[in-house]
Amino acid sequence: MEHCRGSSAEAVPTVNGEVDSTNPTSSNPDISLRAKHLLEGIHGDNIEEMLNSTIAIVDSVKCAPAPHYVIEAIHYMTDFVTQKNCPVRGISIVESLLTKCHVPGVLTSIHSDITQLCLAAKIMSPAMKYLDCDVTSISSDEVMDVKYVLQYYYYGGSVYAALRTSLELSTSLRSV
Repeated sequence: MEHCRGSSAEAVPTVNGEVDSTNPTSSNPDISLRAKHLLEGIHGDNIEEMLNSTIAIVDSVKCAPAPHYVIEAIHYMTDFVTQKNCPVRGISIVESLLTKCHVPGVLTSIHSDITQLCLAAKIMSPAMKYLDCDVTSISSDEVMDVKYVLQYYYYGGSVYAALRTSLELSTSLRSV
């Protein structure tokens, strides 16, 4: 997996697909506000605009680890589509980011999003790709919080329960 090199400036797509050339690095305290602003700039409850904006943000990611503002956008989008009762629409977006940024054995906060969306959509196979991998370390990015670790194992245990795989269920719940 290619890691980002020392470049401190990345282009941040806006809702209109334009590029904001301001610096969205982790030293900027407004990064999560930037992601929220990009996604909240969408008028009303337009799911299509939300999903298209999130796709534009995810498409801007070229390598691991994902920038802070992208992770925040994914969390915001996950909450949005879950509240709107259409979690299936967010699964492919989170999967595309995980495909770009997944480091085998490393648990990130985005893993809790994929398990939450899959469980809410009752489509377990996308989550199983990550649940069946051993976690050897936890990401040290700024967004990672104990909340996401607990959510990953809780939702993972619920996915295993839905699939009635008792051995994996007990292992996942013991991890919590």
